[in-house]
Amino acid sequence: MLSLPGRLRNGWIGWIFPPCSGTFPVILTLYHKDKAYINGEYIEKPTAFLGNTSVLYNGAHTAIWQLAGEEWDFDVLASKLAHEMLYAHQNAVGETRWADERAALVKYPHDAVNVSARLEEAACMEICLSENDPAAFSRLLALRKARMERFPFAYDIRTLIRTPSPTRPLP
Repeated sequence: MLSLPGRLRNGWIGWIFPPCSGTFPVILTLYHKDKAYINGEYIEKPTAFLGNTSVLYNGAHTAIWQLAGEEWDFDVLASKLAHEMLYAHQNAVGETRWADERAALVKYPHDAVNVSARLEEAACMEICLSENDPAAFSRLLALRKARMERFPFAYDIRTLIRTPSPTRPLP
């Protein structure tokens, strides 16, 4: 079986972002401890590589993923890499609709009322998806509106986390 870098060299992730009109490649870097694998070679891990995200590295938008010693199913890992590569692409094309997650850490209401409202929405969503129930969809919309009015900051943060999407035109 090929090692992960071997699979990368042999086109293992070529299916993730096939070339198409209006797109361009992003760099993918895997790292562990003090080494990083980028552009087909191992280098010393740059200090900017923290966590799993998108960073600007040597002027290029780069998706980074930390291999922290655990074994990864390649399909699961591919989905994680695609997720970070999407962020790198969004940053490269100038996406600006990001949630202020630092503010969310301090200001997000983790109280029983807000969390219960989100759980009730999730239950309605499950019914909508599994039973195609129009009444459940109407209930979901009413719950969302009520939560948006009662917890505007929390609603906005949760919405902004999901806003950037390659399916919508960028500003």
